[in-house]
Amino acid sequence: MNVKRFVESYGSLVFPNRELRAIPLHMPIQHERHSEASRFGIAFNIAFDYELYRRGWIQDYEPRIDPMVSMTKATLSVLSRIAAKKSLTGRDLCELSYHENLVRFNGNWATYLEFKNQNYTVEDIENMDRDIPIIASEIERFLSTLNPDDRLIRNPKFGNDLVDVHGDGDFVLNDTLFEIKCVSDLNIDVKTQKQLMVYKLIHDMDGAYKPYEIRRFGYFNPLKGQIHVWEASISVGIMRQWGEYVAKLSKTS
Repeated sequence: MNVKRFVESYGSLVFPNRELRAIPLHMPIQHERHSEASRFGIAFNIAFDYELYRRGWIQDYEPRIDPMVSMTKATLSVLSRIAAKKSLTGRDLCELSYHENLVRFNGNWATYLEFKNQNYTVEDIENMDRDIPIIASEIERFLSTLNPDDRLIRNPKFGNDLVDVHGDGDFVLNDTLFEIKCVSDLNIDVKTQKQLMVYKLIHDMDGAYKPYEIRRFGYFNPLKGQIHVWEASISVGIMRQWGEYVAKLSKTS
């Protein structure tokens, strides 16, 4: 299950009502995006992953291409540019975002078929071309804070026999679990905090060997220039309700 869906479905069983509050942040930078909000966010995550790969922070990168869509010239072009580690254009990011959305919607056929018929327009490509400098500058700003001995794991896996969730746009930097959010909100909302906590709760309940620890949470919002890190402490109330939820799962499994 996707972690967002998990929070929506089971949040009331895990998180005491109104215990969490939004975390207020200042706004160092204000970028004006030109692309549609969800397209910009997906494009940023794609560009971030790809740049990590180009710079050697992660060992491989494979875009999510919908197998039910024929390979067009645009698709083949972007795949060849990735193979050659070339910079991505606005058309490339629109093409990859289109496929990424289709892969995500594959479990929802009504949304999948509707989105499949929409594709993207010349205007969308032009808007993405205008957004590329924003995307590139914010990726560069973040990566410039890293040290050569830092360890970065992209899209870490969380889950065990009882609870299995996944999410996109997350990474672990040393002992910090980061969430990337391209949003207009100035604060870290409660839903984002819950997502990070669910990852840690599932990570910590698994007794198997873990290649990393989660001691801190991180938040990266490129549109507002926000990079914020805080201690990954979870209250007694949340831990108690999480334990009760896991106990119920154990009885039904």
